[in-house]
Amino acid sequence: LTVTCRPGEEIYMVESGGNTRLQILNELFEETGDEVFNQLHVLYRPWKSETHVLAAHLIENDKRGDMLFIDKALAIRELKTLFETEKGEQYSIRKLTERLKKEGYAIDQNLLSRMNYAIDVLLPLIPEALRAGMGRPQIAKIRKIEKAFLHYWTQISQQEASIVEELFQDGLAENNRPEWDADVLRQTLEERISELLDIPIRTLRLDIEALLRGREIEMTSP
Repeated sequence: LTVTCRPGEEIYMVESGGNTRLQILNELFEETGDEVFNQLHVLYRPWKSETHVLAAHLIENDKRGDMLFIDKALAIRELKTLFETEKGEQYSIRKLTERLKKEGYAIDQNLLSRMNYAIDVLLPLIPEALRAGMGRPQIAKIRKIEKAFLHYWTQISQQEASIVEELFQDGLAENNRPEWDADVLRQTLEERISELLDIPIRTLRLDIEALLRGREIEMTSP
């Protein structure tokens, strides 16, 4: 293990991966009482920064593949906050990807955008679904549904976008459960918008399907 220590503190911490090994050793010592599990040789490295340690642990956990998408997103958000505090400046998505790459964590801007969407929009409304393991494809599908309905609403109703945004948020919250199904969200929105605009639900579904597939539809007033 490589360890380090914050300036002014006496307790050392794992510096760049190895928390799982340390946990296993602690459990073995508790079970057996054998001193062979209570002591080990380590490599000491001088303290660099909070961001270095957090980035190293993020990389280790990601490599093990046991991080939920939302937990990874929150860890990167915490890193961003530390970067900004450290430098005294705001980090754009592009700048954040460049800084993470320097720390040894390569990530593309589209994925960062999905992570921001998951934290800022979805986490307050569907925490159970996210904690159950919702990943990037499902989040991308939700965002696509939101855009399709928003586009349809603003073109057909000529009313404020805030109305359909509220419907979208309500639909998310009502369907917050571990067994997430984006089609249920879509059906909920179709039923409510069909009623509000007095449009046959079959017509609405066909138009939404076209928008989801990237096709333009002929917009007519209800």
